[in-house]
Amino acid sequence: MNIPVAHIQGGEVSGTIDESIRHAMSKFSHYHMTANEDATKRLVRMGEIPEHVFNVGCPSLDAIMKVPVIPKEVLFEKFNLKPPYALVLQHAVTTEVDCTNSQIHATLEAVAESKISALIIMPNNDAGSSQIIKKIKKMNIQYVATLSLEEYVNLLRHSSILIGNSSSGIHETATFGVPTINVGTRQSGRLRARNVLDVNHDKKEILKAIDICLHSREFIERCASTPNPYGDGASAPRIVKLLKEIDIGNEIIQKRITY
Repeated sequence: MNIPVAHIQGGEVSGTIDESIRHAMSKFSHYHMTANEDATKRLVRMGEIPEHVFNVGCPSLDAIMKVPVIPKEVLFEKFNLKPPYALVLQHAVTTEVDCTNSQIHATLEAVAESKISALIIMPNNDAGSSQIIKKIKKMNIQYVATLSLEEYVNLLRHSSILIGNSSSGIHETATFGVPTINVGTRQSGRLRARNVLDVNHDKKEILKAIDICLHSREFIERCASTPNPYGDGASAPRIVKLLKEIDIGNEIIQKRITY
C-alpha cells in the first residue's frame, strides 16, 4: 500500500520469543521511536538509517505518570495489605514452558517463607500460564485476576518490592524508586536501572533479594535516587511532533540497509 510505518519501542533486547518479532517489525518499518539510547544504537547497528531513529522514551511512562494518586490507606483496606508489601507478577516463559511449574513454585515459596504481605497479579495468557494460575490458587497468598491501570500504578507506587518477570519491573518501577526482583530470563539483556536485582528461579536467591530490598538502607536509597533510563514520561508529545515533521513521501518506502 506504500504507507510509511513508524515503529515505537523497537531495538530492545528481551529474553523471550518477542525479541524476534520486535526486530522483524523494525525491519518492516521506516521510522523508529525508541525508548532509550541503547535501543537507538542497536537499530543503527542493524542497518537502519540513523537519521530515521529517534530516542523519545517509553510511552508507558506517560500513562503511569498521569494516573491520579489513590491514598495508600484506601488500597490497604481494599486489597487487605499492610506495609511493607510486595506485588508479585510472573509470566510463563514461552521457550521454557516445561519448567513453568518449578519456576513459579520457587517464587511463591520464597514469598510465603518471607512472610511479607503480598498481592499476586495473575499472568498473561502466554503458553504455560494455566500452570502458573493453578499454582497460585493452591497457595495461601491473596491474588487478583486483573487490576485497573489506576489500581496497578498506585499499588506499585506504594509497594516495597515488585517480584517476578514483568517488563513493568524494567520499564516502570524506577520512576517510583521501587526495588525490583527480576526472576529468570524473560527480561534477559534488557537495559535496566539500578533498582533491579536479577536472580535465578531459586528460592534461596529470591529470599536473599527480598531481604536486601526490605533491609539494605544502601540499596533502598539507591532505588530512590536512580534515574529511569526509559525516559521522563513525555514521550507522546515527542512522537506527535516527529509524526508531523517526518517525510512520508514515496521515496521513503523502499528501504536499503546501510551496510
